[in-house]
Amino acid sequence: VNSLDLINLMIELGDTQYAGKSDFLGQLNYTPRGHVIQARVYALDLSKKRQNAVITQVKWPDLKTYARFDSWITSGTSFTFTHDILLAKLLILGQTRSQAVERTQHILWNTVVKGAPNNIKLLISLAFHDKFLSGETSVDFAEKITCLLYTSPSPRDS
Repeated sequence: VNSLDLINLMIELGDTQYAGKSDFLGQLNYTPRGHVIQARVYALDLSKKRQNAVITQVKWPDLKTYARFDSWITSGTSFTFTHDILLAKLLILGQTRSQAVERTQHILWNTVVKGAPNNIKLLISLAFHDKFLSGETSVDFAEKITCLLYTSPSPRDS
């Protein structure tokens, strides 16, 4: 976590590379602080048979001051499955990685979205997975274990 404007930095980096300067990133003076975990709640129709859905119940936990939450759904929201549907995005902050993980687990565990198939159980399973807890993950972590998780019960089912 830092206070840098990443979009502005990408533009400046592109300009300096175009101008033949290579030391732009080395000149940045910042100290990262804290950890952030992002969780995206999607509507998923794995059967590919549904054409539309209606959200019948939505419950988001109290996010306090350590999470940012963006969503467009409420109870009664309807939509079609013509493409991937992002229902909500959560950014959870912690002073340490373990604090960010615990907060993420709490938020996901207490999130309810009913009426449309979604990936909340998958996110819970990922948040409690041994490799995630130990930090032994990469950007393709979820993709690699998704098939296993969809055939195994999530911690919430226990």
